[in-house]
Amino acid sequence: MEQGFTPNSEIWNSRFAMIGFVSILIIEALSGQGIVHFWSDTLSNLW
Repeated sequence: MEQGFTPNSEIWNSRFAMIGFVSILIIEALSGQGIVHFWSDTLSNLW
């Protein structure tokens, strides 16, 4: 099995990145708040 920056691994990495980006856009559109708002709420609950 080949490891590192192979073309196949880069394709999968970019696909997952696009899924994450579109998911953030959907969350922002449905909630009306930015992703930073969710991060700040999550981080404030940890302390």
